[in-house]
Amino acid sequence: IIFRFAKNFKPIKVLGQGANGCVFEVEEVLANKVNWRFAIKRIPLPKSHRSNGDVSDREFKAMLEFNHPGIVGFYDAWIERPPPGWQASLIHML
Repeated sequence: IIFRFAKNFKPIKVLGQGANGCVFEVEEVLANKVNWRFAIKRIPLPKSHRSNGDVSDREFKAMLEFNHPGIVGFYDAWIERPPPGWQASLIHML
């Protein structure tokens, strides 16, 4: 199974993790060329998550509007379903 995180990003290291997710330093890889290095926060969603109208979707949209020099910028969000245990094994490898 190829999903967006695995297809477009090369994880470099874990920057932090906690109850609300895990932050990875990644390189964006498009057309087999590294374009940018930045952070991605992966947040586990409950199985009951709906993709339209859910509270988390409204939060993502509000975060896109945020603009403050003391807050890290937020640029994108997506939902994917990687294989079970994928993230834990990636953290262990890094």
